[in-house]
Amino acid sequence: TFHILTSARIQATWLDATSRRKDCIIDEKMCLLEVSASIQLTETPLMSEEMPQSKVKKIKEKKNSSTGENGQAVSPPKKSLEEREKELAIRQQEFYNSLVEYVLTYGKEMVRAFYNYWAEPNKSRTKFKKEMQATWDTKLRLVTWAGNEERFGRGTTKLEAPVNKVRELEEAENRKKLGIHGKD
Repeated sequence: TFHILTSARIQATWLDATSRRKDCIIDEKMCLLEVSASIQLTETPLMSEEMPQSKVKKIKEKKNSSTGENGQAVSPPKKSLEEREKELAIRQQEFYNSLVEYVLTYGKEMVRAFYNYWAEPNKSRTKFKKEMQATWDTKLRLVTWAGNEERFGRGTTKLEAPVNKVRELEEAENRKKLGIHGKD
């Protein structure tokens, strides 16, 4: 005896799992299974080249490209910068036109600031900021924008802030000279 712990089920599973290997051999003396045409007890040819385990690569190739005259994959021609900018300008104009209905509600200045922020193009000039958002609802975005303008102040730009600070300091100094304490 060989003193090997095995069973017919273990051998059947092993044969099934290794059926594509070249060196899949079971010694006939240890085989517990009946020899049949489906179970080979000698070497089997390598079949992995004939039957790939994954068809993903082939599917991706078909999906991503078409074939040219010589059978090689051909991708669609890339658009020139001028064409991309033209298409981008058209989409930005459509976005601009869609904001017209909100001018009466939010005012021209706020809607223009909203447009300027969301119409900024990406580096490759293929999309603008609004198009890169996962979700978009213009009305809800404008409500948020208006709320943020109220919360963080309206009309003060980064350039105006230092000028306003200087004016405040000058006014405080003048009040001090005149002996006036606090603002009137």
